[in-house]
Amino acid sequence: MIYRIEKKAPIRIVGVRIPLTCDMDKNYKLISSFWEQIKQSGMFYEILNLNNTPQKKVFGISIYNEGDEVYYYIAATTDKPIPEGMYEYEIPESIWAVFESRGPFKESTQTIYKRFFTEWLPFSEYRYTEIADVEVYPVYDEITVSGYAEIWMSIKKENKS
Repeated sequence: MIYRIEKKAPIRIVGVRIPLTCDMDKNYKLISSFWEQIKQSGMFYEILNLNNTPQKKVFGISIYNEGDEVYYYIAATTDKPIPEGMYEYEIPESIWAVFESRGPFKESTQTIYKRFFTEWLPFSEYRYTEIADVEVYPVYDEITVSGYAEIWMSIKKENKS
């Protein structure tokens, strides 16, 4: 797994969201269907046009709120107003394990999530913080289903006493 550790400032996102469940396999199916729905509805391009970065990117983000609420956002980083029907969220400053992903997005991102929890995290000096899980997809001239992406997992250095 190719990765780097980075500290990132708070990030404001705007986009659409769905609630997730406690069942990871069910969530994979929900998220896949959600992406298809957003791409087919034209909402994808509305989100893409919110970008305020030179390289347009679309984010898939799992947000862990207090309690048991977990939402998955398809969003962009932006300083623009929130369009009707969309939501805003600010991801707090955090330390991230940033994993590189290449290949079909659906399969490669799911593989990274599984390997993060089973191979990387147990043998690292970090603990998972559940602030957010961030998927970063660069967008060029058209919607693609394969290529380079990044998976950011929020972490904190483990205090070994």
